[in-house]
Amino acid sequence: MRTSYIVEIIEKYCEKLSEFINKKQTSRIPGSLSVRNEKGIVRFYWKNDPAKTNGTYLPKSKINTIKALAQQDYDDSVINCSKKTVIELQKCIKLLSRCQDPEDIYDNLSAIRREYVTKTSISATDIEKWKTRPPYRKLGFAFDERVIVARNGLRVRSKTEEIIVNIFEDLRIPYIFEYPITVEDERLYPDFLVLNVRTGKEYVYEHFGRLDDEDYVDKSFLRKIELYAKKGIISGKNLVMTFESRKHPLNEEYLMQFIKEHFL
Repeated sequence: MRTSYIVEIIEKYCEKLSEFINKKQTSRIPGSLSVRNEKGIVRFYWKNDPAKTNGTYLPKSKINTIKALAQQDYDDSVINCSKKTVIELQKCIKLLSRCQDPEDIYDNLSAIRREYVTKTSISATDIEKWKTRPPYRKLGFAFDERVIVARNGLRVRSKTEEIIVNIFEDLRIPYIFEYPITVEDERLYPDFLVLNVRTGKEYVYEHFGRLDDEDYVDKSFLRKIELYAKKGIISGKNLVMTFESRKHPLNEEYLMQFIKEHFL
């Protein structure tokens, strides 16, 4: 992962924290809430007058004021923590900005040295080269097919594919949706071609989402596995698969873990 990308993530996080701080500081109620347990009875006091050491007692009829003060006290704690976090993160940004990007080391090697070195990760230029492919006829959608769109505007075929695309985008994992592969004059459309940016290795990623449908298993799942093998695309080597059925759907947490394990 490039240092510049890490800096970008930190900067965006700092921006969100700053927006939160500014938003919460615009409107405030003077004072704070004091909560006391007096002989087993919880009482609330509004501390907004220095002359009143104990504060002003708030009966239960002032529940809205109690809630507002409690929320404000909580927000103040979050704001103070956020301010300290922003300061420390800005220090990190300055430090990282002075560091050499590890991915530039390979690019700065002489042509002779590169012949004897295995690159640990690939550059943004390499990723763009990988994505640049000859034009192809895309697999269409049926007229009555449900419209499912990922956050980046890509139309996909299932809610699980939507989650997968969103994870790819969030983790900045290079992928191509349904790029055709020809095997024995038969054209297959893998769900995804995915590039591991650490190793530079390309994978075919198939999500089989209807394993409780016998016809689907026979014509899609088993048939694809058979044809992929003839092309040298084999599970455990360069074919990655996830599975689900109606009774056993996958969740986002598992998919995030699975994708990180295989492509980062």
